[in-house]
Amino acid sequence: MRTPNITASLLLASLCACGGDSAPTFSDPVNALDAASRAVSAKDMTTARAGFTFASENAAGNPKLLYQALMGLGEVQTKEGNLEEAYGTFSRVESECATLCDLHGHQRIIDAWLSAGPGALSQAKKALAAAEKKYPNELDALERQRQGIHAVESGDTEALSGLGYVGD
Repeated sequence: MRTPNITASLLLASLCACGGDSAPTFSDPVNALDAASRAVSAKDMTTARAGFTFASENAAGNPKLLYQALMGLGEVQTKEGNLEEAYGTFSRVESECATLCDLHGHQRIIDAWLSAGPGALSQAKKALAAAEKKYPNELDALERQRQGIHAVESGDTEALSGLGYVGD
């Protein structure tokens, strides 16, 4: 009499195991960061998000790893259009990794906002202003980002494409 119950249980378990993609798993934050970076290149945003999230949640005692994970996560979030999440992530970069966020890091943040489209323009402007304030002697290095903001404001998609902000 137990056979039907066992059979039904095994059938249900096998259906659950086959029922769609499962979230990727990672053994440590360094491997998760590497997998996430490879996933971005492969345009696998699910794995990228999971890897960057795992790395950021398990980067205790390693500020450089935390910085890399948060930057990657924020970039993925903007690519996915999750602008509120990206804002929170980039805010964590500024508060928890401020000493590691150099000019290049600020450029990456501005680029992420610009790549997200017109809905993120105000965040791109704020990020540019913060970078200009932090690096007043390196304003020339932010020219591409200024041109990107101007192109978004004017709706010049050709200029945005030429700057690398649209099209993959």
